[in-house]
Amino acid sequence: MSERILERSDLQEMIVNSWEAFVDEIGFPSLKLIGSELLPHESVGNRIDLLAFDEDQGRPVVFELKRERRKLQLLQALSYAAMVWTWSNEEWARNLPADADEDLINSIQNFDPDLSPAVVLIAEQYDPEVILTADWLKQKHDVDVYCFSLGLYKFDNDLFARLQMDYPLRQLQEIYRRRRASRPSTGETTQSWDDVKGWITYAWGARFIDYCRQIKEGDPSRRRFVHMFVEDETGYYVSFQKESVTIRSQSRVEGDLDRWRRALPGAEMTEWGSDETKNQGLTLWLRSEGDVDAFVREVGAAPIDWTI
Repeated sequence: MSERILERSDLQEMIVNSWEAFVDEIGFPSLKLIGSELLPHESVGNRIDLLAFDEDQGRPVVFELKRERRKLQLLQALSYAAMVWTWSNEEWARNLPADADEDLINSIQNFDPDLSPAVVLIAEQYDPEVILTADWLKQKHDVDVYCFSLGLYKFDNDLFARLQMDYPLRQLQEIYRRRRASRPSTGETTQSWDDVKGWITYAWGARFIDYCRQIKEGDPSRRRFVHMFVEDETGYYVSFQKESVTIRSQSRVEGDLDRWRRALPGAEMTEWGSDETKNQGLTLWLRSEGDVDAFVREVGAAPIDWTI
């Protein structure tokens, strides 16, 4: 890399200033930025490069940024994740951004403490020891570690980044996703579906929750149902937000966006992910009873009348 780009200034600032584009590119559009340079624990002087919260998965995500390869990068990130795991609601409240919305606050207050924080590493390249350790942590201890290699390019005065997922491979991700779906959570839910019904602001949402529960029980602590309305081995995440329902597919084929534009002409939607990260999908925001009705009919899931 010919440019003198510092990990804590140029790279970190670039990610923070283009957060939505960044998380779309790496294939995690549900990540909400908590902050940068956060103190993980009063006993240490080092700070977390970036901390986020995954509203879909219901867990914190620690980012560790390095320019060059460093074998201790993963150890440093894991130590931060362990410290964040001990945070109380009061500590989270102190570190939340000023513009945190009710969806994010609700997700943090109700996340499953048995679910380990995830770790995202970003560096130019990785030693084999880092990848092997990440795989061991995932297979033996169910700790999610993602490794992205970074290429930075400067054109005139503009800085551009290219990210490629080095771990896990797409095939491994699918195996891990299926394994996790079959493993019941051991944490006690602190929020019921009745709580969610009273929290959302749209009256038709309660009926849609009951409809989804006839298919599978879902997770009220995260206000979501996973792997719903399966089409060709691909399901949808259905998440209940304060003022809308978010539908997120976990894969995307050519023509998907046009299909949903025809089915939901008034709905907001976006594509996320890329071929480089091998993690991509489509997100729909349903804000009316008509949107939900059109979605249910489009996926062919109408044997149960959700409007009852």
